[in-house]
Amino acid sequence: METARRYLELIDRQALHARCLTFIHPGTGSEMKMEAPLPRDMKTLIDALREGSSEGGEK
Repeated sequence: METARRYLELIDRQALHARCLTFIHPGTGSEMKMEAPLPRDMKTLIDALREGSSEGGEK
């Protein structure tokens, strides 16, 4: 449980991100594509989770 708290402290929002979204614009019918890099706080969280899993996680 203590490990989970440490991870939650790394990010103060929902951990939700889409690298790429594509949709058809309802007014024009044009394809719209938006891309965004992974935010730094999410990269920090992912790195911490990967590091923790390589150490065997919480016992």
